[in-house]
Amino acid sequence: MATACQPPGSAACNDSVTIPEAPDLARATDPSRATDPGRATDPGRATDPGRATDPGRVTDPGRVTDPGRVTDPGRVTDPGRVTDPGRVTDLARATDLVAARLRGVERLGVAFSGGVDSSVLLALAARALGAGRVLAILGVSPSLAADERAAAHGVARHIGVPVVEIETDEGSREAYRANGPDRCFHCKDELFTRIGAEIVSAYGLDAVAYGENADDVRRHDRPGARAAAAHHVLAPLADAGLDKLSVRRVARALALPCADKPAAPCLASRIPHYEIVSPRKLSQVEQAEAALRRLGFDDLRVRHHGDIARVELSADDLVRAVTSPTREQIHEAVTGAGFRFVTVDLAGIQSGAFTGAYTASSGSSLATPSTNEQLATPSTNEQLAAPSGNGQLAAPSGNGQLAAPSGNGQLAAPSGNGQLAAPSARGQATAAERGTGLCASCATASAELGTGR
Repeated sequence: MATACQPPGSAACNDSVTIPEAPDLARATDPSRATDPGRATDPGRATDPGRATDPGRVTDPGRVTDPGRVTDPGRVTDPGRVTDPGRVTDLARATDLVAARLRGVERLGVAFSGGVDSSVLLALAARALGAGRVLAILGVSPSLAADERAAAHGVARHIGVPVVEIETDEGSREAYRANGPDRCFHCKDELFTRIGAEIVSAYGLDAVAYGENADDVRRHDRPGARAAAAHHVLAPLADAGLDKLSVRRVARALALPCADKPAAPCLASRIPHYEIVSPRKLSQVEQAEAALRRLGFDDLRVRHHGDIARVELSADDLVRAVTSPTREQIHEAVTGAGFRFVTVDLAGIQSGAFTGAYTASSGSSLATPSTNEQLATPSTNEQLAAPSGNGQLAAPSGNGQLAAPSGNGQLAAPSGNGQLAAPSARGQATAAERGTGLCASCATASAELGTGR
């Protein structure tokens, strides 16, 4: 069900309000809602005259001559696509590039998360089309942290674009719960399917776009992009050649609240592949990360390894994390979320580490498992078995835990206590590591936190 809502918990809207069938998107252009008058859609009002040297480009509907461009999944072969992100250095240029990619669109829906990419896309689309012709669509499910949901509303309010929340149910999809390397495909497919079924016609949208940037296009661990292509979802930032650095520059120029916000992937990304995604695990991760942010850590991940929480922090935070009294506070915060043991990963933040390990070994982009790579039936504790040497998924060990990689890249038997044993320098788990069930670095950090065994 789609709803329009103020930030969760606000006095203005304690509960979501059902949207009428024919909403008036023009309400978003009410100047009283804008915190920065310079954001007005009239180019003549811009405080930077250089921003709109040709006002007719952004307001003259007569320029729309090729509606077919907005739904052509062959966008990547468009010779007009910008391939040199270094050229995108200012707000005016970025606005013009994105406007060119939206030529033919009258009303646009933006799959919106509140992250810097989708926020910049939302803001540039509002500048190009007018805020009253753009709609932010926020997917809500257990994989979205409450803090992220509230922050997204704040960003959209700053931009002056209305938000519609849509409940997604990716958790009901077996392939999503199975948590293979293509999990993001099933999540995004659910989101875009719901948008197409419940939002597009109700709001009279011509197209839907999402915040893929030019750097994302070059990565192999982005299976969600396949879902976007399948649903003909536009990627104006990527097509305009805006890489992550350019996106952040534009966000700062627009004074967006999320301009310097660290990346915040969905909570399911904290669970290793082939271990079941469940609401309980997502809740544990959310609670632990929220508690750590209250301790002053901004860029972090809490990886879910059963009883063990592996905390990834920025390199600058590692010393503070293992120094009293912060060490004890971290232990209390994370165990309070339901974990038994707490480790700090000495490698720091590792974006895409779980998926990247699979794409690196295969040397290709992700795909849905083939017939000889089917998932095994989950064991009683919701763990999935790990692949055997022939690519098939072997039966789980006696206690249902996943075995750890052996020296040849295959999965070996688990350590004596049923925890994940990590490979040593020669690829095998050492006797000391087998005794603790932790890799050497994690065992060291665990001891620093007062949790080593």
